[in-house]
Amino acid sequence: MKIVFFLIGIIGDVQPSIILANELNKRGHKILVVCEEKAKYLTEHYKLENNILKCHIKKQKQKQENNNKKLISTISGKNQIEINVDNNNNNNNNNHQRLNQFYLSSIGYDLIICNYNCITEALCIRDKSGIPFIPLIGTPILKTALFPHIHFSDHNLSIPALNKLTYNREYLNHSKNEIERVDKWRKEFLQLDGLKDNFFEKILFDPNVNIINTFDQLILPGGIGIPNDYLDKWNVVGFISNQEPRTIDSNSEKLLNFLNIETISNGCIIVDTNSKYQDKKDLPIIFEFHYNDNDTENDDNHTDDTDLENTIENNNNNNNNNNNNNNNNNNDNNNIISILKYTIEKLGINQKWIILNSGNENKFGMENVININNFKNDYQWIYKYCSLSISYGGNINSISGVLKSSLPSIITSLSFDQSTWAKRIESLGIGIGLQSTTLKKDDLLNSILSIKENYEKIKNRCTDISNQLSNDSIEKSITLIENQKSFSQQYQQRHHQQKQQEQQLKQYLQKQRKIRI
Repeated sequence: MKIVFFLIGIIGDVQPSIILANELNKRGHKILVVCEEKAKYLTEHYKLENNILKCHIKKQKQKQENNNKKLISTISGKNQIEINVDNNNNNNNNNHQRLNQFYLSSIGYDLIICNYNCITEALCIRDKSGIPFIPLIGTPILKTALFPHIHFSDHNLSIPALNKLTYNREYLNHSKNEIERVDKWRKEFLQLDGLKDNFFEKILFDPNVNIINTFDQLILPGGIGIPNDYLDKWNVVGFISNQEPRTIDSNSEKLLNFLNIETISNGCIIVDTNSKYQDKKDLPIIFEFHYNDNDTENDDNHTDDTDLENTIENNNNNNNNNNNNNNNNNNDNNNIISILKYTIEKLGINQKWIILNSGNENKFGMENVININNFKNDYQWIYKYCSLSISYGGNINSISGVLKSSLPSIITSLSFDQSTWAKRIESLGIGIGLQSTTLKKDDLLNSILSIKENYEKIKNRCTDISNQLSNDSIEKSITLIENQKSFSQQYQQRHHQQKQQEQQLKQYLQKQRKIRI
């Protein structure tokens, strides 16, 4: 098959798809990955053909109408407003060029596989060209009566009908934002009718769209596995993670030297799962800050995590602590660093620390701490040499990594779906959930000490959970994709026939009008 991948987002958003693309490529399928510059190194690592999106779009930090109000009330003169409008016009032009690049890249391919951020592009291209698509979704956002949409609340509303209503609301908001983003391009370039108000929900329930959920059923809220009201086509395959040796880069070399590890072969890190380093509570603690690409701030006009956080705040005033906007996140980040420094000092020089992506390598001037920024390489291998993971819990890859590595975890959630994962690891008995917005000076220290005091019990529980995770997620996904081949051919034939009939009808109606005239 000829398969094109549409990928947008941070590394955690695109990595599972690229790992799957690599496996499909090795099995003889022709693969093209359409992605942003920041994911280019992953495609090059796996030697995958890529088409890098050329137009960069500056993310608007607030909605345009709010920006205009502020400018009008604070700045005298029209020039500033005109500049702001010009910037938005540039963004719109760049957005349309990017959308065109997706469409042109898909010509001649049998199937589109897209991550969550590109579902709308895939739908529009299917409507135009008849190429079917498979979404890869990394978080549980499919409608169920058992728990609410995780972007809406981390509290079960207890009433099934209310839980379902949260999905309706989130789907409608997402549809509205996406229509605003693609409507002009869809109508003017693709020559299609506009999308319907709640098109996103219709995609999820469309019998012609099989969905691959790249998370394990163990992390679903409620702890009862796959909900009985999930559709059969909503395939929960498990976490998709790297199964190949990790390539050494300069940051990896720093870590290997810090850990005194020499498990390297042919330029790759070979993790010894029976290593003497395993199961020791005095091994280094790894603290992962959220990785941001410096040159791509908030990368595009998609409805991403930031949009969703703002939507959550507007929709759910009773859950403000779990849904802070980005303006507050910087203050929370500084607070975390202050508490982290205090915790490091209290635990003493014998406790080693690995700090990733804190934003400033000079923040921790201690010899028992290695602080590395711009760490993009897959670092799941590091977990094998750590005693404990601490993170915001915002990256599903880091969650899957600690689960697969049987590593106790502390999640200091900031916003979005992070508090859901914090509660889930607590309920599984494999870690502790904290909230960054209410974190006190000794909370992180006490949580670490609590895990160390019960380390053997928690570690054993982590091992039990790890053994329950699906270990055939890639095989399941490839089977679903390869079974799509005959459907893809039939679907494109039907689409072509339908377009021919529409064209014939159009020509007939034009002739009838001429006859009447």
